[in-house]
Amino acid sequence: MERNDYFIDPESAAEMARLLEQDKLITGGKPLPEQSAEMLEHIIDVLDIACGPGGWALELSRLAPHMHITGIDISERMIAFANQLARAESANAHFVKMDIKDLSFEEETFDLINMRFIGGFMLRESWMPLIEKCKSLLRPGGILRLTESEAAITNNAAQTEMTNYIVRSMYLSNRGFNPTTTMGIVNQLPSFLRQAGFQQVHIHPSAIDISYGQEQAQAVQQDFSIALQLLKPFLLRANIISSPQVFDDVLAQMRDGWSRPDYTGIWFLLTAWGIK
Repeated sequence: MERNDYFIDPESAAEMARLLEQDKLITGGKPLPEQSAEMLEHIIDVLDIACGPGGWALELSRLAPHMHITGIDISERMIAFANQLARAESANAHFVKMDIKDLSFEEETFDLINMRFIGGFMLRESWMPLIEKCKSLLRPGGILRLTESEAAITNNAAQTEMTNYIVRSMYLSNRGFNPTTTMGIVNQLPSFLRQAGFQQVHIHPSAIDISYGQEQAQAVQQDFSIALQLLKPFLLRANIISSPQVFDDVLAQMRDGWSRPDYTGIWFLLTAWGIK
């Protein structure tokens, strides 16, 4: 894919910093919270697709030193940084620059494949071929794990307006599954796994209260704010927003709403996994 095809430039230093902070927020020291201790013992070889700066993979390496973890990402900057961290920690993880379209591994190599927050660059018709490819890379009994988020539900009118811009741009660029209101990706994940023939498909839903004064609200709002600034060029190129000033005005109103004591919001995430 060309860099202009991405919602956010994969080589952006600001995006790398955002992903590092987001990982602390989402993973919170528990990279596989839905898996039992017994299951973790049988996982040896792990592939983390679109690993970014390596936060999830390195957290897993701290939790499970018996595992061998490979992370791949299209960004040279992210891979270089992740490898630097891995060397500093003597972690059982290494990172390779690789396009998600070119998973050049032998079949039945991994016990677990993790993909998290790839919806921003995945075309609708690319999901099933990727999942089927991942299935071929898993050993019998291996796990494919998918995590995506949905737009936050809030009482902030400007945030709802901004969400609609993003949902529409996702759909028109052949990424999201719904033209309005929600991106419609999280509800597809279990179906993708079942269509590919995975067994024992499960879901692990989670939600973060981002209402005024709540513990994680400021961190999530900071994440949203940075991500939106990075999304701005894509939304303008796609003619979803008429001018930079319109974007800036909506974002300012959105931020103002976060500071009001009556602000309420919930951010939803879903992990789905199946067994080969």
